[in-house]
Amino acid sequence: MALLEGKPMSNVDAAWLHMESPTNLMLISGVMSFYEKLDFSELKELIEDRLLPFERFRQKVVIPSIPGFGPRWVDDPHFNLRSHLQRVALPDPGGQKELQEMVSTVMSNIGLGISLRSMGVQHIITDVGDRHVTEKMKSVGAILGGENSGHMIFLNHHTTGDGMLSALQILRIMQSTRKPVSELKKIMTVYPQTLMNVAVKEKPDFDSIPEIRNAIKFVGEKLGDQGRVLVRYSGTQNLCRIMVEGPVQTEIDDYCRHLSEQISKTLG
Repeated sequence: MALLEGKPMSNVDAAWLHMESPTNLMLISGVMSFYEKLDFSELKELIEDRLLPFERFRQKVVIPSIPGFGPRWVDDPHFNLRSHLQRVALPDPGGQKELQEMVSTVMSNIGLGISLRSMGVQHIITDVGDRHVTEKMKSVGAILGGENSGHMIFLNHHTTGDGMLSALQILRIMQSTRKPVSELKKIMTVYPQTLMNVAVKEKPDFDSIPEIRNAIKFVGEKLGDQGRVLVRYSGTQNLCRIMVEGPVQTEIDDYCRHLSEQISKTLG
């Protein structure tokens, strides 16, 4: 009789198992979306035919009581697929909207929001700063967010912007789609954007100054839903930051200069 039953778990898998805890689950999971409704009984039969012939899918892990031996895979005499394959439903309203949300700051290009809406993704906008993005992501349950500076946050992997992780995610998409970045970027049209900073002596509410309020309203009405204007004070300097976006570069340059002149005249 063998001293130990089953087969030893690989060192890598054993390391992940030892790191697992009730609050740090070492799970490999995925989410798949299908255009057509799946028949649950057919799915069960498919798993039985394709996966269960491999013994690993019918086994469980045991930790030997003998010191010096790591976890091992053994046959599970009580294995039942019904214990692993469950049918659940999202609570009401339950739909694609609840599964797709993306958070970015007010400085993100308007083309991002347009592209996301075309894909049925809810675009949630926050104030500038990683902290605001992360807080909003956690409050709404989103897992993807970022800033136009390049900070990308994947809450299912990390709690803050991580350049290495962002690069790996892009490479993963390139590999799975078999498309270069030059092709993938076509999913979004980047709108022209003009930024200007105006030195100010004070920082009153813009609505309290008719000249500035009317200038912002004028530009916003001219752009309509094909652009936007954002005017805000710097949090660390005596500056007013102006951003104008729209489909035509020369037009937004003119609008930005118009706003800059009005603000400089009244607050500079």
